[in-house]
Amino acid sequence: MVMQSWEMVCDADYEFPLQIDLQDVEVHVRGDVGYVTCLELVRTKGSSSWGKQVATNVFEKVDGKWFMCIHHASHFDE
Repeated sequence: MVMQSWEMVCDADYEFPLQIDLQDVEVHVRGDVGYVTCLELVRTKGSSSWGKQVATNVFEKVDGKWFMCIHHASHFDE
């Protein structure tokens, strides 16, 4: 199931550029680790509808710079 979902993402015929709007952004930091949660509204070029997903991005601070080490998003239905 995981491989199939990645194949769908990689094989999708997106029309770029993507427009991504963020809502409900929350930032949490403890030492050299932080994470951001948000609702991502995504729309492709020429589309009138938005896709919604809940996202979590985890960051690690290395030598004074922040690097994303994990990204997770799940489809969101209201």
